[in-house]
Amino acid sequence: MESSDHLSPEEVASIWKSVDSINWRSVDKDDVLGLDGTSYLVRFGDREYEVWTPESDTDERELSNLLDLKSLLWRIADIPTGEQADGGNQIQR
Repeated sequence: MESSDHLSPEEVASIWKSVDSINWRSVDKDDVLGLDGTSYLVRFGDREYEVWTPESDTDERELSNLLDLKSLLWRIADIPTGEQADGGNQIQR
């Protein structure tokens, strides 16, 4: 994100476009659980979804667009991911 705490109209539009592209029925029915990995909690409006490690079997679980949303949000917020964060999707502290 730029030096502002506010999103630009273009950033807001791209977030909503990404949200609209997600197959929320697939996210809602996804019941994969585990003891390791990453848990994602997505909230907007009156909706709330929790998904365990969408990086695992992403295509089979129809979660590719959810990961795209995560990547977009992290890029806008300037949160390091992947190799930038020294492996995985860990936030550097």
